[in-house]
Amino acid sequence: MKRLTQIILCGYLSCPILTQAQTDEIDRKTNHCLGIVWSQGGQLDLMSMIGPDGIPSQELAKLCFVMQIDAKGARTELQNHVLKFGDKAEPADLKPTIYYVELRYGGMDGTIFDRMWIVVNNRNTKENFDKWYNDNKTNMAWTLTLPAPFTSIAVNSGNPVDPEPNAHLWEEPTPKDTLLHPNASFEMRSLPVTGSHGHQAMYDAKGILITSTVAAGTADFVAPYLKIPLTGGITMPRLSTGHLRYDVYPFIRALQLDGNPCWPNSTATPTTLRRPMLYQGDYLNQYIQCRPITPTGTRPRP
Repeated sequence: MKRLTQIILCGYLSCPILTQAQTDEIDRKTNHCLGIVWSQGGQLDLMSMIGPDGIPSQELAKLCFVMQIDAKGARTELQNHVLKFGDKAEPADLKPTIYYVELRYGGMDGTIFDRMWIVVNNRNTKENFDKWYNDNKTNMAWTLTLPAPFTSIAVNSGNPVDPEPNAHLWEEPTPKDTLLHPNASFEMRSLPVTGSHGHQAMYDAKGILITSTVAAGTADFVAPYLKIPLTGGITMPRLSTGHLRYDVYPFIRALQLDGNPCWPNSTATPTTLRRPMLYQGDYLNQYIQCRPITPTGTRPRP
């Protein structure tokens, strides 16, 4: 029995990027994420992921996989350990089909040995992301026009303090609570530079600039808010749909292709996710390659 406690779903170990306070019990206990692309009749043999090698066949026979859609609703034991995802309709772009799978010993209600998220994406999700990546990876000169963010901002009784109130490179910091930037508490955005490019900087609760993982702010090919001059010299922000196309949607596609079991609260104006992201894999790394966190370095707070 001691040997069986070491059975795992091999090859898909995730690296959690959220604090436990931002995840529920299932998220905290699930260490595997797998992103795949839908195909007609597509199926996945989950037993092929079992390790280590050499488990006695009589013990393997006692293993089963129990599946739910998004960890909700009816629980189903997968026949012959096969997930037939291609028998269902193809999910929409940005709205993948999400399976929660438990590896159990001794039947549907037996001991849980492991847990896994399987995210089935629309074929256009991958095609759109791959095209975006190939178009952007060699077009990086614009990022060198962006202003450097501050390494820190002051926080007074939980409120951020504008580090440069009389300057015109950055908007004042504002509180931020979104799973699009997990563990970040404050945001600063630069005013658009030539070509309407912009920069986003995210800070933790202590006001320290976040410079790693997807919690960090990144360069924006199209700033989300463009200033429109009105009469009397007054300006007002306008939401940029170009920001969604060139910056936001590619990010969401990347996290879903990496196997994160989440989708945006709205595809028209996504401001957060309906579930937390758990894993930063190859696709999110490609996104950050094209949308760097500090392309022009940082500068100290005045």
